[in-house]
Amino acid sequence: MLITPKMRGMIMKRKNKESGQAMVEFAIVVPVLIVILCGILDFGWIYYNKYKVEEASYEAARYAAIAVEDIGTGDQLTGDTEALVRENLPNDGDGADIKVEVNEDEARITVSYPVKNLTFVGWTLIGEYYYATSTSVASV
Repeated sequence: MLITPKMRGMIMKRKNKESGQAMVEFAIVVPVLIVILCGILDFGWIYYNKYKVEEASYEAARYAAIAVEDIGTGDQLTGDTEALVRENLPNDGDGADIKVEVNEDEARITVSYPVKNLTFVGWTLIGEYYYATSTSVASV
């Protein structure tokens, strides 16, 4: 079949009418993908910091349970334990609330650390800060 100039013009008109479709679809899909990506980043960041807080409280409880026999339950043990927690937290534990309770039976360490959300998704769903909290107990 031969394509005449009239048919060619009709084909080109038809093709030009669909040229904006891809841009409209792209404009609809991109914001959704950006929100999903930001959510993944925020919740990954929160999970990472939650893990670091749990690890820090665990290490400190373990240290306090072992060191209580050598140091005793005084201020030195509390200071050393808090320093160990801050060492294991991001930004040297800036803003962290650390509670050290050591008695003859157990060492209980509670850490609450403010995690600043990275994107608007975290700010919208959780607020500006998420407080990662962990309590670890070790027998003396």
